[in-house]
Amino acid sequence: MKLTKNYEDAKDLMQETVANAYANRHRFTMGTNFKAWITTIMRNAFINDYRKNAPAIK
Repeated sequence: MKLTKNYEDAKDLMQETVANAYANRHRFTMGTNFKAWITTIMRNAFINDYRKNAPAIK
């Protein structure tokens, strides 16, 4: 909710984060900080979606 400020968008972001984390689970190193890893995936997904939907600057 802190990133999206919208409940439905937050749900979509969470779903995308879980899908990306599952698809890249082989990249996670056991014994490292899982919370930081998953938060980075979420933040990057948010930024990518924001850039995709942002109006073009001329």
